Amino acid sequence: MKSTVSKSSRWPALYRVVIWLLLLLAAFGVLQYAAHGWQAFGILHGQKLAEADRHKLWAIIAWDAAYLLGAGLTVMVSAGALMGREWARRGLRVVASLLAVWAAVSAGMLLSQWGDFSKASHQLLAQPNLPQAGREMIARYRLTLILGTSFKIVAVPVLAWLVWRLGRPSVRAHFKATPTRLFAKR
Repeated sequence: MKSTVSKSSRWPALYRVVIWLLLLLAAFGVLQYAAHGWQAFGILHGQKLAEADRHKLWAIIAWDAAYLLGAGLTVMVSAGALMGREWARRGLRVVASLLAVWAAVSAGMLLSQWGDFSKASHQLLAQPNLPQAGREMIARYRLTLILGTSFKIVAVPVLAWLVWRLGRPSVRAHFKATPTRLFAKR
């Protein structure tokens, strides 16, 4: 007997999986930026610092606040899109577009610094009196740089695909223009 269920309806739509991943990564970002900003704020108010150091810490707190706001916005539109809200679908297309551009630019910046980092790390590693902790720190930074750049390079086409997919009529049909009530009157 032939199944009447289409193959595409048996599996969750891939765009929903990507939205879930985006939601989880953004939620992690919220926690990371909030913790880092809180830590910088604690240092600012817990220690006597030179004026230049105070300005640097305020700049760090400002960047953390901006990234926290962006991550929070990403959580909001991702959750709304998973709930099938039209406003969230449109918002997620904008957020995913901005994230794709940010990932492409920052990956390019990391790649442009790779040569300088590689040269400097080889010079440091060539020193016989470099402690083991220094060698491990260089190796950890190299791995972080490679993984971060690779993640951003992969993210660009995935985010661009998500923007495209959320604009398709077949996907748009799954989103409701009017919000439903969370708590219906009985």
